[in-house]
Amino acid sequence: MTKRGYLQRVKQFFKRKGYGPGNDYWYGPVQAPTKAGVDIDEVAALNFSAVWNAIQIISGTIGSLPLHLLRRAGKNTEKMTSESIYGVLHSVANPEMSAMSYREATGAHVVSWGNSYTEIVRSKTGEVVELWPIGPNRVKPERKNDKMFYEISIGGGQKVTLPREKVLHIPGLGFDGLMGYSVLNKARESIALGMATEEFGSRYFGDGTHPGVVVSHPLALGPDAHKRLKKDLTNAYSGLGKSHKLLLLEEGMKMENIGIPPEDSQFLQTRQFQTVEVARWFNIDPSKLKDHSRSTFNNIEHLSIMHVVDCITPWMVRIEQCLDMQLLTPEQRQLGFFFKHNVEGLLRGDTAARAEFYSKMFNIGAYSINEIREKENMNPVDGGDERFVPLNMVPLSMAKEVAVPKPDPEPAQIVAPEGDEEPEEENGRDWMNAMVEGRAGADIRDRVARQYRDLFFSMAKRIVNKESLAVKKAVERRNKRADETFDAWIIDFYSGMDGYIRQEAKPAMKGLARAVRDAAGKEIDGDETTEAEFDKFVDDYVGTYSLRHIASSTGQIQSLEDDQEIKDRVDEWADKRPDKIADNETVRLGGAVAQFVFWGAGLSCVWRIRGSKTCPYCRSLSGKRVAKGQSFANTGDELNPKGGTGPMKIWGLKSHPPLHRGCDCYIASF
Repeated sequence: MTKRGYLQRVKQFFKRKGYGPGNDYWYGPVQAPTKAGVDIDEVAALNFSAVWNAIQIISGTIGSLPLHLLRRAGKNTEKMTSESIYGVLHSVANPEMSAMSYREATGAHVVSWGNSYTEIVRSKTGEVVELWPIGPNRVKPERKNDKMFYEISIGGGQKVTLPREKVLHIPGLGFDGLMGYSVLNKARESIALGMATEEFGSRYFGDGTHPGVVVSHPLALGPDAHKRLKKDLTNAYSGLGKSHKLLLLEEGMKMENIGIPPEDSQFLQTRQFQTVEVARWFNIDPSKLKDHSRSTFNNIEHLSIMHVVDCITPWMVRIEQCLDMQLLTPEQRQLGFFFKHNVEGLLRGDTAARAEFYSKMFNIGAYSINEIREKENMNPVDGGDERFVPLNMVPLSMAKEVAVPKPDPEPAQIVAPEGDEEPEEENGRDWMNAMVEGRAGADIRDRVARQYRDLFFSMAKRIVNKESLAVKKAVERRNKRADETFDAWIIDFYSGMDGYIRQEAKPAMKGLARAVRDAAGKEIDGDETTEAEFDKFVDDYVGTYSLRHIASSTGQIQSLEDDQEIKDRVDEWADKRPDKIADNETVRLGGAVAQFVFWGAGLSCVWRIRGSKTCPYCRSLSGKRVAKGQSFANTGDELNPKGGTGPMKIWGLKSHPPLHRGCDCYIASF
């Protein structure tokens, strides 16, 4: 093509379509025609059904998947729904677009043009509040003074320039890592061939006769005769509705076919192959483009898995990392913030597959009933937070105990109570039988509590790790705080920890409480407490535990003045405190639940010891009875029994064992 011919073609291009320097397409490349003779650009290519379907499948899939802002803290992950960017990418991108529409549009941009651009709108505090997509054909990236800027055409020949901080740029595959290649531009020849065969088929059926028909006349025709004959034949026989009609030839005329029949030019095979060719360019399985020539009932599921692994996952990772890099602050990334698509959303339309997935996850203890209900937008149910494994469907925390039972403790000597109380008949049973039955019930409750010990340890580990890390960081920057004291920070931090401790502790404590409740109910031949009373008891107990934990933590921190002492103390917490909490709280909660059940049945509780080796302080309480609302010892009391090492000051109400750490006393019904 000569220079004059090329310039003439450019002139005709703008003249025909009305494009000019003020038009969006001014930034698009001006390219030579394809070998198939069809003009292809990023807009014209969308008229090819395979291309449209490929872009729609990929962008629609990514746009429809739930996208969450998460925060990883140790082994735990939580949704950061309170952050403004969460709602922008999950629900409403801007006042005119839903998050789905925005993400589908930008996904289509990067899949087809190789780049997607979004204007970022931030609040005065720097939070992302709106995202507005920009057509890739409007944007021209450029580097100035080692910084990226984006020149954007806004129509009418006007342009604006935005810095990198205000533009979310997601590039596709590109060798410089900064700009992606346009798939539609790279695939021009393949797409053009598909559109050429499509046009061929349309013209073949539109003309209604075999292409390339020659009609010959034995004599020379004058201009008028030639014109009349051509007009008559075309009007009578050419066109889709006039095919297969009787053709009448006059004056010895003959007709010959000189065109190649569609079957000879492999018309159908070419059209089918071009669908596969487009699928190859977009790295998508042909079955997703409705080409099921190689799909079977046996492999369709695996083809769907391949689609997710080979096609969708790379796009999701690319988008997630760009969002992390450009929408999150360095501080947020350091705190463990990250974006993540929820691929489980792909099961949303397949009820059977979703049910099978949930069943498998439930049976291995990965999901609880309430977690499954949450994914189905259903309300939680009581007791639904416990996890199970297929050992006769026992709680996960008890699986090890069931598989390898721990030996029961050696029976200890039953000792009569000290003090003024004499053995007497208890509800028609003699004193010795009551002691034996009470001890047997307590042993069962203790065995249940031991089965939950590991679960309590894990719960305590998460809580202690969270506060230990936070306190150490606060100590390291305490000298940098000009607007608040360290003590004020402690108050503020632990005010927020209360909710976290309750959230972490409740599942474990409710599971143990329910198990002990069942065991204690069997001791007295029936539990008379209601489910509402039980739920209130658990909530109250969890709240009390949270306050005790916070009081212990803040008391220890505030008693230390040296920064290194505080760091050493929290390191000690991380090393030893979870074990202490697991040992103490399983015993404490077991006693509290037993008392709750006994009092609920209208019975009193009696303090019992397990043997002659029990400490003098516990022996001083042995045999003491309390009714509902009473306690064995009150705040300020002192226990100073014979054989003790000195007075024991009581802090808080002691309405059930343990009296101290390592205490093996128990309560029985009376």
